Amino acid sequence: MIKPFTDERIWQRIFSHPSVRRWAGDDFGVGEMRSDFLYLTDETEGSCITVHPLGYVCYSVHLSLLPRLWGKGIEIADEAELWIFNNTPCQKIQSIIPVYNRLALKIARDAGMKEEGVLCKSISRWFRLHDQILFGIEKGD
Repeated sequence: MIKPFTDERIWQRIFSHPSVRRWAGDDFGVGEMRSDFLYLTDETEGSCITVHPLGYVCYSVHLSLLPRLWGKGIEIADEAELWIFNNTPCQKIQSIIPVYNRLALKIARDAGMKEEGVLCKSISRWFRLHDQILFGIEKGD
């Protein structure tokens, strides 16, 4: 079951884990919890779904999982998608995923998201610029 959270300790626990930090953010870090974002987690508090409203109906989403939840990414992504569509005015979810994050790319595709474009050389990782793929899904897809 997906639920919102505001406890920064949950966020810190997930993003300070070495296996999450390796993939989250860019060469300059993952940032910090922001008051203008919505944060969701599963019942074990081992996931962080970062939800950033880009307007009234389009939301950008990023999923981070502790290793104990690896293998449940699609299930958590599907539950988060339903929660967002049922509890916000969101009509479209988008996610921007670096080309080197193969697991995240697989989760997005398996969760029904469609590739909608490429942001060329838009993230710095290992001090090189990499492309990112824009994925999207609409309410009712």
